[in-house]
Amino acid sequence: LWETYVSLQEELNRAVKEKGPFENERSSLTTSWNTSKQRLEASKARMREKLRVNQEVLGQRRKEIEERQQNLEELKTAQQEELCELKMAAKSQIKKGCSEVEMQEKKCSLQVERAEQEVSSNILMRKLELEHQEKIKELYVKHEERVKAVDERYETWVKAKKDEQSQENQTRLDKIDEEMRVKRDRVLEEQDCDWTGLDFERKRLKNNDNEDSKALRSKLYHLKERDKPVERKMAVALRQSERLKKSLQVEEPELSESCRLLNHKRRATAQRLKRSKATCTRILSESHDLDVKNIQLELKIEQAENENDRLQRKHTEALLDTQQNNGMKHLLLERKIQSQTETQERLEIRLWVVQAVVQKDQTALKNIKELFKSKEATIAALKDDMPPESKEPVYLGLSLNKWLPLGTNTKPTKKASEDKQGSDSLMQSLTTLCISDNDPVRRDVVKQNSVSTGPDDELLRLSEAAAGP
Repeated sequence: LWETYVSLQEELNRAVKEKGPFENERSSLTTSWNTSKQRLEASKARMREKLRVNQEVLGQRRKEIEERQQNLEELKTAQQEELCELKMAAKSQIKKGCSEVEMQEKKCSLQVERAEQEVSSNILMRKLELEHQEKIKELYVKHEERVKAVDERYETWVKAKKDEQSQENQTRLDKIDEEMRVKRDRVLEEQDCDWTGLDFERKRLKNNDNEDSKALRSKLYHLKERDKPVERKMAVALRQSERLKKSLQVEEPELSESCRLLNHKRRATAQRLKRSKATCTRILSESHDLDVKNIQLELKIEQAENENDRLQRKHTEALLDTQQNNGMKHLLLERKIQSQTETQERLEIRLWVVQAVVQKDQTALKNIKELFKSKEATIAALKDDMPPESKEPVYLGLSLNKWLPLGTNTKPTKKASEDKQGSDSLMQSLTTLCISDNDPVRRDVVKQNSVSTGPDDELLRLSEAAAGP
């Protein structure tokens, strides 16, 4: 009996050792599954980061496109305003009209219309490209959502299968362990009972030497008869252990099949990931192609702008050539004189402000005076370039006396005392240049100055208000 017990114990230890590789394989499978899951999450995070960067780049591109559209609109309005001014000047100066000028105007208008049509076509192309990019982005997002849903379904299915398989294996192993434990306990109890009975009989035989050997033989026979069912039970236990071994051998291909299925599923997921990566690369390549097309369109827009500038220059040159005999050059010279005189007046106002507020910086005053001298020299040169008949008033109502300065005296106090109306306009310009609308102290100073009568007092108060803070 003891030998059978030892053999059963060895077989049990062997079964436990054989179960150990399955545990190791299961742990290795779980670790590999976790690593593949982490890699998948890392790749998804990288793809999301790339998508975010692409979205930021697209937002910047849209902003740049909007800014360029605004610049184009501003240029367009400026061109239209200039064209309107030129047309009004030509109409006011030339009443009867000349055939060549009309042809040039028609040509310029056609060129402007063509440029406008090109700009509108470029804007439409840009809008279509943006819509195409948005559609591509939406398709990419939908594909990501589908891949995500499929991965989630696959993960839930694999997890459920894994849990079911582990639960079944665990229940089987628990049942086998429980049966082996019960049988082992039963055999041990029977063996203990038999050994106690034998010990008791041995003691009784030692104490009672006079009892008959027949009784001993009969008892031995009975004991052997009692040992026979124990042996039969041991044989049954051995057969059951063999059956359990066979069941474990039968379950081994099932485990290998489950491992094969897991590997197959893993390969399928890897292929899906490869396909998703391929689609991502294809989408990125398409976005790169669209960026290249966008850059080409921007280059075309720049070329169109350059062409428009060239056409404008040709237009101005043609206008100057055609209008030399009709007095357009005189009007342009008068406009130049007007702009020069306006700039000179602005600089004189700033000089007066500097003299009234900061009276210590003599170098700045010298530089500004030199600038005035250069401006006066340019105005004199423009006067010399003009013919003598254009210096007198023309039928357009434009003359040099209208745009030339009233005087060249740089002292603001004498000029204000001579001409009260000039001092009022001077104070208005000073308030616009030196006094901020958001400063309440300076607004009060301006109100007080507007009530006062003397222009010298007004300059003094303005200088004090500007130097106070």
